[in-house]
Parts: sequence; structure tokens; C-alpha cells
Amino acid sequence: MYYNYRITWTLLGVKSNMIKLFIGLLSLLPSFSYAFDHQHALWTTTLKNFQNQKGLINYKTLKEESSTDSEHSFNQYLTSIQSVAFKEYETWTTDQKKAFLINSYNALTVKLIIEHYPVTSIKKIGGFFGNPWKISFFHLLDKKITTLDEIEHTWLRPNFKDYRIHAAVNCASISCPSLKHEAYIANLLNTQLDEQMKIWLKDPSRNQINLKNNTFQVSKIFDWYKSDFHDWGPGVPNIILKYLSDKNVPSQRTPSSQMKVKYLEYKWDLNEAN
Repeated sequence: MYYNYRITWTLLGVKSNMIKLFIGLLSLLPSFSYAFDHQHALWTTTLKNFQNQKGLINYKTLKEESSTDSEHSFNQYLTSIQSVAFKEYETWTTDQKKAFLINSYNALTVKLIIEHYPVTSIKKIGGFFGNPWKISFFHLLDKKITTLDEIEHTWLRPNFKDYRIHAAVNCASISCPSLKHEAYIANLLNTQLDEQMKIWLKDPSRNQINLKNNTFQVSKIFDWYKSDFHDWGPGVPNIILKYLSDKNVPSQRTPSSQMKVKYLEYKWDLNEAN
């Protein structure tokens, strides 16, 4: 009987250790169960369903549908981007990080508008002396980022030094570069950013190019962030010429030194689809 008790207690000890090991393994499962979708498919789905051909957003319908459906594509996407841990983010490629931050900025801007809708301008959010870009209303990367300003001016611009970012991030205003009809994804990012620069510069509602008199009336963004276009590119005049399509540019391009660059008044009206 003595030996039987010893065997019994030994077996119980083994079982106890096995149970502890099993529980320990279970605790690790959440870190493997979540795999971020670098195609950003949920954001593309949202854009295709609530954006018109002019790039304007149907905020009213999006708010109505997403507020009553927790499984809505927009809600799922917001959950997915806010579930990414900083350690996971650090393992991504440069283009994966850049695409993530651009898409996050755009989606969270839409979230900000919806939370305060109806509103006629993003600048109306936060009161007369408030700043909507400094409002903490979300968390990314383990709460390292909580405002739109931090995404753009702390993480995107200084880390990637890519002037094309200004064509990709959208501030929910009609003078902003139009919001792309699909998500930015890493394996297409350079092509998408170049395309967005061309679309932006060729859009007469945002930039007015007159080659006959060498006058270029362009978005105020080129003025506000002139140093970005100069430090990370060939400068505003040369960038304008670079992204004009061949059919609009004469065989002998206008020397940048002779270009008359003026900046258009910025309109902050909401980019809302009627």
C-alpha cells in the first residue's frame, strides 16, 4: 500500500504539471490567433460601399449602418487596426508600416467625422479653439498613437520621408487630395502613391495647371509642406512637372525656374456625398 500511494501521488503530480503546461500553452494562443490582413480588405470594402465616383463619402448612411451593426466592415476594420501590437508592427516591412499608417489615418478620420456627424467641416469639431487633429479618440500600437496629428507628423512624415504621403492622407475636406477608392497595400504602394500624385495634380478642382502662360495654381498643401517636397524630392515646381502626364506636357518642358507657382485657397467643407 505504501508504494501504491507513492505511485498515485507521483501520477497526480505529473498530471498537475501537464495541466499547468497546457494552461500555459493556451495563454500563448491569442498572440498567434490574430493575423493582420495587409490587404486591408475591410477598408476597401467600406470605401467601395460608401464612396462615390468623385471620392466623396456618404457619412450619413455609413454612420446609420455601422452604429447598429457591430460586424459592419468599417467597425471590423477599426477593431483590426487597433488590435495590432507594437511588437508585431516592428516586424513588418517599411511599406507594410507605411500602408498601415496611411490607411489608419484615413479610416480614423472617417471615424472622427461619423462620431460628430452631422457636421459641415472637420474644423468644426473640437470647438472654436479646439483642434480635431489633436483629439485623442482611438489607440494604435499599444496606445503609442492616440491622435491624427501623431500618425501624420510623428510617425508618417519623419519616419518615411516620402512627400507622396501628402497625396494619400485625407483630411475629410474637399480641397484635400481625393480619398483613394481602395486601401493602400504594401506590394503596390509605390505605384499607388505615384498614381495618387498624378490624380491629385490633374484634378482641376484641386490644382489648376496652365502651361500656356506657365502659371501653376496648386493646392495650399504644397505651400504648407514646401520643405517636405524640397527635402525629400526635387521641389514643388519639378514635382508638378514630374507628375503631369506626357500628353499634357510639351516636348520641351517649362524650366522650373520659369514656372509661376501660386497657391489656391483651401476649402475645408466636408467631402460628403449628397
